[in-house]
Amino acid sequence: MPPATQVLSSGDATMSADWRFSLADQRGRMYISLRQLRIPPSNEEVLNITFVGRGPVTASQDWESGLQFGHDALSETFLAITSPEAQARWRKRA
Repeated sequence: MPPATQVLSSGDATMSADWRFSLADQRGRMYISLRQLRIPPSNEEVLNITFVGRGPVTASQDWESGLQFGHDALSETFLAITSPEAQARWRKRA
């Protein structure tokens, strides 16, 4: 069996993570997926993060207010979990 350094240094390892949690007042759920990817043809390594907000449409909350709530939750979560450098790179809007 080859030494661990040879096995682990192949350069093809990837990382992924998934988070799921309830939004404020149980108004929906947030799903966050983080994936390490390589972009062909240069094989550049990047991180892909996907945010999904889900919630019900009810008599007291129409789809437009639900979309606004979801948008605000996604934006606030993005700002809370990313560094100032990442926000600057992704052109954070004030």
